[in-house]
Amino acid sequence: RCQVVTRRLQDPANTYRQVEAELAKRRLRDFVEQAWPVVEPARALISGWHVDAIAEHLQAISEGTIKHLLINIPPGHGKSLVVSVLWPAWQWIRTEQGAQWRGLFASYDGGLSTRDSVRCRALMESQWCRETFRPGWRLSEDQNEKNYFGNTRSGFRISLSVGGRGTGFRGDAIVVDDPLNATDQYSEAARRESVFWW
Repeated sequence: RCQVVTRRLQDPANTYRQVEAELAKRRLRDFVEQAWPVVEPARALISGWHVDAIAEHLQAISEGTIKHLLINIPPGHGKSLVVSVLWPAWQWIRTEQGAQWRGLFASYDGGLSTRDSVRCRALMESQWCRETFRPGWRLSEDQNEKNYFGNTRSGFRISLSVGGRGTGFRGDAIVVDDPLNATDQYSEAARRESVFWW
């Protein structure tokens, strides 16, 4: 004899948020979809296989399945937003140990690195992030700048420029997003300088 037990949820909306949060912690692709409106409120996520592929490969980096990753896609496809803004935020919220993750992010233009750092920090400080994931850390009061911010679990995110400072910093990940300006793509000297910096 089978007995069916039904139970009414006390707060269905809260239960739904908890499920969404758990999915976002487990899979970067789900986090990208949920966080997108927070960082890009004026533009809807137009998803495609490229977003899935980037998220899947970054998750493999996070899980230690792969160690090196090169992403080549045309401008305007969300690479910088996923790699330099959403991925580091996800690293910090996915597990308690994840908050200790440290990342170095560089671009040929320091302004681009700063832009993505500011967006990442704003996401981490957002009401959505704080209420959805309730992290056991907060941003550090003594290291909370545009280009270099940390948390109370010793994790940090530093922005650099290709050719600029970098010696002395150590991270769990080093990300170079657009090491060359598109106008320098055929300049052997510019390419050589970028490789030397690396």
